[in-house]
Amino acid sequence: MRILIPCSGYGRIFRGIEIWAENISREFVKKGFDVYLICGQNLTPRKKIKVNLLKFPIIKRESLIYGRRPFEEISSLIESASLSISSFPFLMNFNFDVIISCQWSDIYSIFLLKKIKKFKSIFCFQSRPRELTKPLYYPLLFGSSDKIVSISNFVKKEVKKTVGLDSEVIYNGVNTKLFYPSKIKEKEKIFFLYVGGLLKKKGVYTLLAAMRNLNPERFELWIIGSGPEERKIKTLISSEKITNVKLLGKKEHKKLPKIYRASDIVVIPSEYSEAFAIVIAEAMACGRPIIASNVGGLSEVVKKSNSGLLFEPGNERDLTEKMLDLAENIKKRKILGKNGGGFAEKELDWSKIAEKYIKLIES
Repeated sequence: MRILIPCSGYGRIFRGIEIWAENISREFVKKGFDVYLICGQNLTPRKKIKVNLLKFPIIKRESLIYGRRPFEEISSLIESASLSISSFPFLMNFNFDVIISCQWSDIYSIFLLKKIKKFKSIFCFQSRPRELTKPLYYPLLFGSSDKIVSISNFVKKEVKKTVGLDSEVIYNGVNTKLFYPSKIKEKEKIFFLYVGGLLKKKGVYTLLAAMRNLNPERFELWIIGSGPEERKIKTLISSEKITNVKLLGKKEHKKLPKIYRASDIVVIPSEYSEAFAIVIAEAMACGRPIIASNVGGLSEVVKKSNSGLLFEPGNERDLTEKMLDLAENIKKRKILGKNGGGFAEKELDWSKIAEKYIKLIES
């Protein structure tokens, strides 16, 4: 079976969709499928994953107005649309059996290809659909997708509410051979960890406010990531003299497991309804307890795995209380960490995720 997976940013950036594309492709190859990852030409070579790369010209999102809402979403859309357009002539004459896409600009080319050739198509909602963009893709979903996937029950409900379609829930996964647990130890100083973009909607300012309430001799926060708010955050840390926060910048993905295991508690303070968040899977796989906002897919996964505590998004006091609660109770940290590690191994390993997609294809 020949499977195509479009992913415009693959090889150049490595975030949720790119992590999904690489790992799901790798697992399909292990199971004997012929996999083609369709991406842009400007890619940095990564470790070989035995996946065929089909490279086409794209308009890179970084060359557009990027990093500020709503331009971030528009820029990403333009990039993925440019890949659909540039790859279309090739795909017209290329034989394949299945295409799995997750960016709705792909729907247009898939819709047209369906008029020309026979193949199966799966569309995966990696985020909740928005009413504003619904008219642009909704009519084409019926003619282009044989199956629809949502990456959480939260997204499934939003897909049903917004576009009236049923979908299969398949979580995003984690590489449990790379992200594995380590022992939680009693320590004098507790290290919190934040991994993600430095964006307002990610709740970074609420987290910084909570850190101001904690004794700097006993508590420290490591921030991994970069983004448009980086300069403001540096200024705030300096002017407010928040001495227990360390900005460690962006790190290679392969270096993250060691950082997760060196930390004590992972905090995900998002102030918007995230669909899933790869960070939550990585933290659980490393056996680290989580404190997350009670929103979207975050609260769903934390509740289902019993791997952490939830707080009211944007509520500095509530977050501070939850941070102190976990920091001062090592028994609770060990239980939550063990729960998360077990859930990640049983439910979120990429091999298990790939099996679910294969069953969907075969159905």
